[in-house]
Amino acid sequence: MRAHILPCLGDGIGTDDTAQGVSGKLVLPDIPGRLLVVVEASPDLLTTVMQANETLARLVRNRWIRLATLAPSGSEIHVFGPHGFLPHEPESTDLPVVAASQEWYGGDGEHLAPAHVVPAAANGS
Repeated sequence: MRAHILPCLGDGIGTDDTAQGVSGKLVLPDIPGRLLVVVEASPDLLTTVMQANETLARLVRNRWIRLATLAPSGSEIHVFGPHGFLPHEPESTDLPVVAASQEWYGGDGEHLAPAHVVPAAANGS
């Protein structure tokens, strides 16, 4: 298995090292990253830009770059997909509320949906 070694200044080497001299916190599986770019422009303008730049268009079509537009005159978002730019429709606008990030994260190393962290003293508990 290939792994990426991430720099982490000030991180000590613990007893759970996965390799001699490399902290387990620094080793991640080889997961391809994707870049999300949100541009304040119209979908028509970005379509024109992609038509003029084949390299950019290929990166966006192959989803190495995820491209979204934010309307300059409002809050409408369009996301590029297999059928071009389509309006973004959120799955939900409600965020779970937790008292501490550890309550939401719980040691899980996977991607998590967002949550609203409100310390117990601030939410009246």
